[in-house]
Amino acid sequence: MEKNENRTIDSLFAVPLFSKDFKYEEKQRFINHAKNYPSVEVSNVGGFQSDFLNPAEDVVSDFLDAVLQDVQAAVGFFGLREADSLAVSGVWMNVNDRDHWNHIHNHPGADFAVVVYFKVPENSGDIVFYNNDPVKQASEFYTTPLGNDTEFSRLKYAHTPREDSMVIFPGHLMHNVMVNESSEERISVALNIKVRRSGHRFVADTGWK
Repeated sequence: MEKNENRTIDSLFAVPLFSKDFKYEEKQRFINHAKNYPSVEVSNVGGFQSDFLNPAEDVVSDFLDAVLQDVQAAVGFFGLREADSLAVSGVWMNVNDRDHWNHIHNHPGADFAVVVYFKVPENSGDIVFYNNDPVKQASEFYTTPLGNDTEFSRLKYAHTPREDSMVIFPGHLMHNVMVNESSEERISVALNIKVRRSGHRFVADTGWK
Protein backbone atom coordinates (compact mmCIF):
# COMPACT_ATOMS: atom_id res chain seq x y z
CA MET A 1 0.00 0.00 0.00
CA GLU A 2 1.46 3.37 -1.03
CA LYS A 3 1.91 5.92 1.75
CA ASN A 4 1.11 9.59 1.19
CA GLU A 5 4.27 11.57 2.12
CA ASN A 6 2.95 14.98 1.10
CA ARG A 7 3.80 16.56 4.46
CA THR A 8 4.83 20.13 5.30
CA ILE A 9 5.78 22.12 8.38
CA ASP A 10 4.94 25.82 8.40
CA SER A 11 6.11 28.31 11.00
CA LEU A 12 2.83 30.12 11.54
CA PHE A 13 3.84 33.05 13.75
CA ALA A 14 7.57 33.68 13.62
CA VAL A 15 9.38 36.16 15.93
CA PRO A 16 12.64 37.36 14.35
CA LEU A 17 15.89 38.35 16.01
CA PHE A 18 18.15 40.15 13.55
CA SER A 19 21.86 40.26 14.39
CA LYS A 20 24.76 41.71 12.44
CA ASP A 21 28.17 43.34 12.76
CA PHE A 22 28.08 47.10 13.23
CA LYS A 23 31.38 48.90 13.60
CA TYR A 24 30.88 52.59 14.35
CA GLU A 25 34.10 54.56 14.02
CA GLU A 26 32.84 57.44 16.20
CA LYS A 27 31.70 55.28 19.11
CA GLN A 28 34.09 56.78 21.68
CA ARG A 29 32.87 60.27 20.78
CA PHE A 30 29.30 59.06 21.24
CA ILE A 31 30.10 57.37 24.59
CA ASN A 32 31.78 60.50 25.96
CA HIS A 33 28.80 62.60 24.91
CA ALA A 34 26.14 60.27 26.36
CA LYS A 35 27.93 59.94 29.71
CA ASN A 36 27.30 63.66 30.27
CA TYR A 37 23.54 63.01 30.41
CA PRO A 38 21.81 62.40 33.75
CA SER A 39 21.32 58.77 34.75
CA VAL A 40 17.80 57.40 35.21
CA GLU A 41 16.41 54.17 36.68
CA VAL A 42 14.13 52.30 34.30
CA SER A 43 15.05 48.64 33.75
CA ASN A 44 18.58 48.89 35.13
CA VAL A 45 19.73 47.52 38.48
CA GLY A 46 22.85 49.55 39.18
CA GLY A 47 25.00 50.97 36.43
CA PHE A 48 24.27 53.99 34.27
CA GLN A 49 21.26 54.37 31.99
CA SER A 50 21.18 57.76 30.32
CA ASP A 51 18.09 59.84 29.90
CA PHE A 52 16.83 60.02 26.30
CA LEU A 53 19.49 61.56 24.08
CA ASN A 54 18.65 64.55 21.92
CA PRO A 55 18.53 63.46 18.24
CA ALA A 56 19.07 67.09 17.14
CA GLU A 57 22.64 66.99 18.44
CA ASP A 58 25.16 66.19 15.71
CA VAL A 59 26.87 63.40 17.63
CA VAL A 60 23.50 61.67 18.12
CA SER A 61 22.07 62.31 14.65
CA ASP A 62 25.24 60.98 12.96
CA PHE A 63 24.92 57.75 14.96
CA LEU A 64 21.22 57.39 14.14
CA ASP A 65 21.85 57.91 10.43
CA ALA A 66 24.31 55.01 10.47
CA VAL A 67 22.10 52.69 12.53
CA LEU A 68 18.86 53.30 10.63
CA GLN A 69 20.32 52.00 7.38
CA ASP A 70 20.60 48.54 8.94
CA VAL A 71 17.28 48.80 10.78
CA GLN A 72 15.53 49.69 7.54
CA ALA A 73 17.04 46.65 5.84
CA ALA A 74 15.89 44.31 8.60
CA VAL A 75 12.38 45.73 8.97
CA GLY A 76 11.96 45.38 5.21
CA PHE A 77 11.35 41.66 5.81
CA PHE A 78 7.94 42.56 7.22
CA GLY A 79 6.72 43.61 3.78
CA LEU A 80 6.55 47.36 4.24
CA ARG A 81 5.39 49.59 1.42
CA GLU A 82 7.64 52.06 -0.37
CA ALA A 83 5.87 54.98 1.31
CA ASP A 84 6.52 53.65 4.83
CA SER A 85 9.31 55.15 6.93
CA LEU A 86 11.00 54.78 10.31
CA ALA A 87 11.07 57.16 13.25
CA VAL A 88 13.20 56.97 16.40
CA SER A 89 11.03 57.46 19.49
CA GLY A 90 13.89 57.19 21.97
CA VAL A 91 17.63 56.52 22.16
CA TRP A 92 19.72 56.01 25.30
CA MET A 93 23.00 54.47 26.47
CA ASN A 94 23.46 51.69 29.03
CA VAL A 95 26.65 51.12 31.04
CA ASN A 96 26.65 48.04 33.28
CA ASP A 97 29.58 47.59 35.64
CA ARG A 98 30.25 44.41 37.60
CA ASP A 99 27.13 42.87 39.25
CA HIS A 100 24.77 45.20 37.36
CA TRP A 101 21.91 43.89 35.22
CA ASN A 102 18.49 44.76 33.73
CA HIS A 103 15.03 43.61 34.78
CA ILE A 104 12.75 41.75 32.39
CA HIS A 105 10.84 44.30 30.32
CA ASN A 106 9.67 45.19 26.83
CA HIS A 107 9.41 48.47 24.93
CA PRO A 108 5.75 49.61 24.97
CA GLY A 109 4.79 51.74 22.00
CA ALA A 110 7.83 50.69 19.97
CA ASP A 111 7.34 48.56 16.88
CA PHE A 112 10.99 47.49 17.04
CA ALA A 113 13.82 47.73 19.53
CA VAL A 114 17.50 47.97 18.61
CA VAL A 115 20.58 47.36 20.76
CA VAL A 116 24.03 48.38 19.53
CA TYR A 117 26.98 46.90 21.41
CA PHE A 118 29.98 49.20 21.83
CA LYS A 119 31.88 47.31 24.53
CA VAL A 120 31.27 43.67 25.50
CA PRO A 121 33.79 42.06 27.87
CA GLU A 122 33.60 38.29 28.25
CA ASN A 123 30.89 37.16 30.71
CA SER A 124 29.35 40.63 30.83
CA GLY A 125 25.75 39.45 30.42
CA ASP A 126 23.63 37.77 27.75
CA ILE A 127 20.39 39.33 26.56
CA VAL A 128 17.61 36.79 27.17
CA PHE A 129 14.32 36.80 25.26
CA TYR A 130 11.12 35.21 26.59
CA ASN A 131 8.18 33.61 24.83
CA ASN A 132 5.26 36.04 25.14
CA ASP A 133 2.62 33.28 24.88
CA PRO A 134 1.01 32.97 28.37
CA VAL A 135 -0.56 29.63 27.44
CA LYS A 136 2.85 28.10 26.81
CA GLN A 137 4.23 29.60 30.01
CA ALA A 138 1.52 27.73 31.97
CA SER A 139 1.61 24.46 30.02
CA GLU A 140 3.31 21.41 31.49
CA PHE A 141 4.22 20.26 27.99
CA TYR A 142 6.39 23.35 27.41
CA THR A 143 7.63 23.88 30.98
CA THR A 144 8.84 20.27 31.32
CA PRO A 145 12.25 20.07 29.61
CA LEU A 146 12.08 18.54 26.14
CA GLY A 147 14.77 16.65 24.29
CA ASN A 148 15.64 19.47 21.89
CA ASP A 149 15.64 23.24 22.01
CA THR A 150 13.68 24.37 18.95
CA GLU A 151 11.77 27.48 17.88
CA PHE A 152 8.54 25.49 18.32
CA SER A 153 9.07 24.59 21.97
CA ARG A 154 11.41 27.06 23.65
CA LEU A 155 10.22 29.45 26.33
CA LYS A 156 13.36 31.59 26.28
CA TYR A 157 16.39 32.25 24.15
CA ALA A 158 19.76 33.65 25.25
CA HIS A 159 21.83 35.71 22.83
CA THR A 160 25.48 36.34 23.68
CA PRO A 161 26.31 39.75 22.20
CA ARG A 162 29.60 40.55 20.57
CA GLU A 163 31.38 43.86 20.49
CA ASP A 164 30.67 46.07 17.44
CA SER A 165 27.39 44.40 16.57
CA MET A 166 23.66 45.06 16.82
CA VAL A 167 20.40 43.18 17.37
CA ILE A 168 16.93 44.19 16.17
CA PHE A 169 13.71 42.62 17.47
CA PRO A 170 9.98 43.39 17.88
CA GLY A 171 9.43 45.90 20.69
CA HIS A 172 6.75 43.80 22.42
CA LEU A 173 9.17 40.92 23.07
CA MET A 174 9.99 40.48 26.76
CA HIS A 175 13.72 40.42 27.53
CA ASN A 176 16.30 41.12 30.20
CA VAL A 177 20.08 41.48 30.49
CA MET A 178 21.95 39.10 32.75
CA VAL A 179 24.48 40.12 35.39
CA ASN A 180 27.81 41.52 34.28
CA GLU A 181 30.28 39.10 35.86
CA SER A 182 33.36 40.74 34.38
CA SER A 183 35.50 43.43 35.98
CA GLU A 184 34.95 45.82 33.06
CA GLU A 185 32.00 47.96 32.02
CA ARG A 186 29.64 46.77 29.32
CA ILE A 187 28.37 49.54 27.03
CA SER A 188 25.37 49.42 24.71
CA VAL A 189 22.98 51.86 23.07
CA ALA A 190 19.25 51.13 22.77
CA LEU A 191 16.71 52.61 20.38
CA ASN A 192 12.93 52.52 20.09
CA ILE A 193 11.65 52.47 16.50
CA LYS A 194 8.20 53.34 15.19
CA VAL A 195 7.06 52.54 11.66
CA ARG A 196 5.19 55.36 9.98
CA ARG A 197 2.76 54.27 7.29
CA SER A 198 3.40 57.34 5.16
CA GLY A 199 6.36 59.61 4.45
CA HIS A 200 9.54 59.50 2.40
CA ARG A 201 10.39 56.61 0.12
CA PHE A 202 11.15 53.38 1.99
CA VAL A 203 13.64 51.10 0.27
CA ALA A 204 12.60 47.52 0.95
CA ASP A 205 15.75 45.84 -0.41
CA THR A 206 16.63 43.99 2.81
CA GLY A 207 20.31 43.23 2.41
CA TRP A 208 19.87 40.55 5.12
CA LYS A 209 20.82 37.15 3.71
